[in-house]
Amino acid sequence: MQDITVHLNNAERYTGKDAKNAKYKLQQAAEIFDEIEKKFGGQFEPSHSDFTAVKNRFTELSKKADEQGVSEENTVAAAAGSEEAKERQAAEWIPKFREYLSYEGQEGHNPSKLVFVPGTSEPEKFSDAQKRYEAFKAFYEGYKKTDFPNGKTWELEDLAENQAPLRIKSFEGEFGSRIESVAGDAGNEIDAAMGQLEKDNGWKFDKTIKPNLVDHKWMTSIQEATQKVIVALGEGDPKRKEIQEKFDALVAKDRENRQIRKERTFMTPDRYAGDDIEELKKKAESLVKNDKAEGGDPIRSTIISENWQEQTFDEWTDTTQTTLRKRTTRSVTGQVAAKTSDGGVLLITVALAKDKQIDGSWSELYGNLHQYADPMLEANVKK
Repeated sequence: MQDITVHLNNAERYTGKDAKNAKYKLQQAAEIFDEIEKKFGGQFEPSHSDFTAVKNRFTELSKKADEQGVSEENTVAAAAGSEEAKERQAAEWIPKFREYLSYEGQEGHNPSKLVFVPGTSEPEKFSDAQKRYEAFKAFYEGYKKTDFPNGKTWELEDLAENQAPLRIKSFEGEFGSRIESVAGDAGNEIDAAMGQLEKDNGWKFDKTIKPNLVDHKWMTSIQEATQKVIVALGEGDPKRKEIQEKFDALVAKDRENRQIRKERTFMTPDRYAGDDIEELKKKAESLVKNDKAEGGDPIRSTIISENWQEQTFDEWTDTTQTTLRKRTTRSVTGQVAAKTSDGGVLLITVALAKDKQIDGSWSELYGNLHQYADPMLEANVKK
């Protein structure tokens, strides 16, 4: 009976927490009960108080062990259900996070949703990038309000608690600086050009002096920089409005200066008095008329050089650059006022030249238009 009591005491320590060990100890007690029955059955009174007390305790502990076993089985089942529910809920969120966070080549990558900061050379992507960021923020706020009664998987926690906040912080830090860089570049170019236009070279008080202009190449560069800002920033962005207004003011100032230059542009009178002046004018006018891109219909021409300018220089005989030869040319400069297809008038400078031949005679007259022409008023052509 003492051995049974020892096993029951051991079983009692486990009945509320470990059914398996409790039942093992009870099984050891049961084996002793069986042994008593085999060896001493009929030799003692089963209803003896000591035996009955031990037997009743055994029965009670067995019941408790069974109950603990059922409880443990329910706990395991509940845990399995909880884990399954956790995995199931995580499986709903993980692909959604990956769409916003996974780069090309990573699982779940979605090029139409990926949150990233475009480079300053890609301003056309800025507006879309801002929309993606805002969509991700809204999605993330929804996630944070969601209850996860069964907990979160490691992967979901990594995406939601580590990667997502880092991507948001990175975007907010870098995107603003990229915007400032693009807007700053445009603003600086516009300011420099406006400074050029407003620079006083004496034209305000001397009508023979023309105001400065912004050349076509520079203005094109400024326009492209401004367009980057317009494309990059949303319609309601005050920086976009500021840059657009500055650019519009620049264009207006350039137009104003060009009008003043038109009014102050006149043809240089003939300075050449040679017998071939009409031939020179005719050639200059034909060059202007035949140049469809830079020319126009001649209205008047003048030869502004006083005399032929002769020059001798060395040049290669061919592209192999193995043999040099002497070349002598003579040249004069002319001006042609021509009406363009848009109804304007340009004052075009023309270079005219002849080459000296081996026999000492001069070649046929040839020439070309200078790169730049000055707009002028048609009323000034005859002045």
